[in-house]
Amino acid sequence: MIVIKDKLNKRTAPVNNTADKSNVAGTVIKGFAFESVSTTTNALGTWYKDRDGYYYWGGGVKQDTTAVTPIPVTSFGLTPDDTCINFIKEREGLRLHAYQDSAGIWTIGYGTILYENNTPVKKGDVITTQDAEYFLAIEIAAKSKKVNALLTDVPVNQNQYDALVSFAYNVGTGALMSSTLLKRVKANPDDPVIRAAFMMWDKARVDGQLVTIEGLKKRRADEADLYFS
Repeated sequence: MIVIKDKLNKRTAPVNNTADKSNVAGTVIKGFAFESVSTTTNALGTWYKDRDGYYYWGGGVKQDTTAVTPIPVTSFGLTPDDTCINFIKEREGLRLHAYQDSAGIWTIGYGTILYENNTPVKKGDVITTQDAEYFLAIEIAAKSKKVNALLTDVPVNQNQYDALVSFAYNVGTGALMSSTLLKRVKANPDDPVIRAAFMMWDKARVDGQLVTIEGLKKRRADEADLYFS
């Protein structure tokens, strides 16, 4: 199911009057998706219950008929594997309540900053674990598609590919496209100087200044280790 109203309350039980706020557990926004495990009907119509036991009024949702975009393969038959997905999940961490990252950007789930409809994450947003997995899958599919286009005929192995997908997931494909990292990979994917190219991306802009972020420094080192493993 997907929310179609700008805002919709999630509740611990259905109510007969939407003005009743006594059991509101949080608010979700347009584009928020959840898996309905059961339905209940009362005077207001149908209510949908998610896996976490929360209810959503049927007047604010609709059946989500979209599917996660299949991940395309490279010319060498590579797609993000479980190592790649788990690597990203472990480094991003899971947060179900919106928070500000080291650069002050509102983030949720596994590092999501934009929902599927391109609406930015904002303060107060709350999602479920299922939503976080869904957003992760969509973003990995989108980022890997662009990485694949950049690596056409570049003979990288699976670990090298996974490291580059993780890099693109974290800093964006635009950054990868213009990076020294990509230039070195294209010139010789086994060149040891690629490690230093990963480490160029350990900074974020804080209060208008580029500063080294320890979390980013470790992320780049982990990606370099994966790349050369």
